[in-house]
Amino acid sequence: MTKTIIRDKRKYIGINKNIITYTARHSFSTALKSSGVSIEFISESFGHSDLKTTEKCLDSFENDIKTEFVTKLTALKKS
Repeated sequence: MTKTIIRDKRKYIGINKNIITYTARHSFSTALKSSGVSIEFISESFGHSDLKTTEKCLDSFENDIKTEFVTKLTALKKS
């Protein structure tokens, strides 16, 4: 079910590459961080027991990828 939702949203906003749940999850956490949501909230939302896990996940994305996905995920909010 999650894969279907991600596929449909990906097509709707014009992302031509496949997005796996891993990418969507981490892109969403990056969007939350960019929106000013606390690391503690993000960590809890993703079920991490250690903030360092969340920080490593957020840091693993390169800046250009973060910008691309945050822009496209933000577009979902407007639709």
